[in-house]
Amino acid sequence: MAEHDAKVGDNKVSKELLQAIKAAVAEAVDQTMAKWTKQLKEIEERLSAMSDLESKVEVLEKENSDLRNSLNRISKAAALKNLDTEVYSRKWNLIVYGIPGPSGESERVSEAKVRQMAKDDLLIPNPSAQFSACHRLSQKDNAGIIVKFTNLNDKNEWLAKTKNLKNSSNSISISPDIPQVLNPLKKELLIRRKSLKDQKSQAKIKYHKSWPYISLILPDGNHHRPNFSVDSIVQDFLTLN
Repeated sequence: MAEHDAKVGDNKVSKELLQAIKAAVAEAVDQTMAKWTKQLKEIEERLSAMSDLESKVEVLEKENSDLRNSLNRISKAAALKNLDTEVYSRKWNLIVYGIPGPSGESERVSEAKVRQMAKDDLLIPNPSAQFSACHRLSQKDNAGIIVKFTNLNDKNEWLAKTKNLKNSSNSISISPDIPQVLNPLKKELLIRRKSLKDQKSQAKIKYHKSWPYISLILPDGNHHRPNFSVDSIVQDFLTLN
């Protein structure tokens, strides 16, 4: 009888132990699941945050691109405005090439030579135009001379008289003063005019106060513009300045 109770008792303990084990396992599973659920939620939140961050990055990149484009447009417009201003500031000037002179020639001597040239080559009887400046462009021998008039009418008269230079025995050339960045445009138009051969004398270089600044009036009256983009000229102007 005692042996039978012991077995029953042993069986009873085994059931309780089994229940305890099941309960412990269930609790461990619940804790693990809760932990995994929490971690999964945190991962989802991080992924969501990363997604939001990526969206924000895309927005910022677009805004940055738009800002760069706006700054480029502003920079281009400002450079073009500055170029317009420089072109305007030179409208009183003429550049004279072909008058001999030593290095270091005084302004007084240069001016006297320019006035004599106006009389002999431009055929202006009394070249009394007033200058605010008249000097060599550099210290080199025979350098060109810049002449800045105080009156545009005088400057335009001298420019109109350059047609008489073709009959002069001296190798004199006179042209309006333009910013350095526009020299390639003028060179292209001069080459285009030269290609006209017999008609080149009928083609005229025309200067403008804004883009394209220079054009060639062809014998048929059409305007030929330089093969340059405004963007390339603006970039060159910014580089030079």
